[in-house]
Amino acid sequence: MVAKMKRIENSDLSRDVLTQIRQRPDLSESDVTVAVDRGVVTLSGKVRTESERAAIEVAAKEVWGVEAIASDLTVKPLREQSDAAIARAALNAFQNHIFIPANDIMVIVRDGSVTLEGKVRTELQSMLAEAEIKRLRGVESVSNRLEISHEAHAKSEVETEVPDAGLSNDSAWVETGEAEPG
Repeated sequence: MVAKMKRIENSDLSRDVLTQIRQRPDLSESDVTVAVDRGVVTLSGKVRTESERAAIEVAAKEVWGVEAIASDLTVKPLREQSDAAIARAALNAFQNHIFIPANDIMVIVRDGSVTLEGKVRTELQSMLAEAEIKRLRGVESVSNRLEISHEAHAKSEVETEVPDAGLSNDSAWVETGEAEPG
């Protein structure tokens, strides 16, 4: 006599898997959805760590009736800063740095990744801008697309006549403290 095993209904198996996941204190806050098709459990959603993903998969395997698991869980760490907060901090850092032409740099932040665009005069300014961004809290990566243009003038640069110095009226006083013929 061969015993026939009755297959559990998809909705019951889905409920059992979710219950198993929610019963674990370390997984109770996980954003996971469960879909079931004839014993194949598909896990989807976002988790904060790789170990959380593994624990959810183990919890699903422990449920009677699970024949296979398809894990579509995405590991996405909890961000400590919003993109807007990172962008504000970047602008503030540039405005408070004497060698970085803040008005010539566009800061673009997406999911903690910062892209710098615009023109600066020197490689040093480009490196300083990138270094300022890297030290900010919440920044995951930096893409420095700043162009080096020796002819570029900072938008914020103020041209001032210096008649007492024996320079022509066309001269401008620049950030470096050197006179630059205009």
